[in-house]
Amino acid sequence: MAEVQRRERQGHSYSLDLTRREKMVTRSLIAIEHRNGTVESIYCHNYGHPEDNGAKLLKHYTDREKVERLIALGELSVLGARLEPTTGKQENWYFPEKGTTCAYHRDRQDDWDSVKPMEYASLQEFTSEDVMRVHYDIDYVYVFTQENVWTVHTKGYEKPLQPQQRLQDVLRKTLTKRATT
Repeated sequence: MAEVQRRERQGHSYSLDLTRREKMVTRSLIAIEHRNGTVESIYCHNYGHPEDNGAKLLKHYTDREKVERLIALGELSVLGARLEPTTGKQENWYFPEKGTTCAYHRDRQDDWDSVKPMEYASLQEFTSEDVMRVHYDIDYVYVFTQENVWTVHTKGYEKPLQPQQRLQDVLRKTLTKRATT
């Protein structure tokens, strides 16, 4: 069972799931392969594991238009089920509204040029050794393909990119393995 701590910060009460926190800084890239073959990607700092971000992508980001809107936000601190806060504005980017995506530019006012989506001529270029060397600290690379299917490459810190797999298959294996251990 997860250890939960109650904390107060800046007048806000919140619960902190320490088991989930251990997986918090698992970095990922989220990309879309456009119909013309080009690719745009964004960085996501937290919860990059397939059972976290992967599951959210499969459940909440299944149509191309919504995935394009996600990518258009630029780099993320947290991927949520919703793109926008229900109130219209994140009141506190450090503790975003539950279930809401927290984007560096929109919610923290980071400079757009430093957090905008990266563009690549093709999926081959995006997944090349040269590009992945720049992203040495990424653990998972998610791609919404031209066929509207989520795939994932596992990478790991300073390791080479592994072959692409269907995210749905990876998530099923992860959950099955967890249930049997």
